[in-house]
Amino acid sequence: MTVPKMPEQGLGLMFIHASWCQPCQRTKPGIKEIDEEREDLTVVMIDGDEDLDTPMEVGLKTYPTLILTKDGEELARRGSGDKAEINAWIDENLPD
Repeated sequence: MTVPKMPEQGLGLMFIHASWCQPCQRTKPGIKEIDEEREDLTVVMIDGDEDLDTPMEVGLKTYPTLILTKDGEELARRGSGDKAEINAWIDENLPD
């Protein structure tokens, strides 16, 4: 599936969150650090309170949702986690 708002080339990580979601608030600092530290991917943060269309377009079922993409195509999806867990998940799902 092509994921809207994601880079058409290279790796992308979409983080869909909401202000009222406690797991989102716990996950957000780690996502921001990943964005600063990893040069191999582009992080796109979507606030589900402000952007109602994107969560529907990607079939969001729970908050938070992380979607890893390559060239705009979805590779994997998961919920919350700490920075180390998310970095390991990214690395595990990278194409060869």
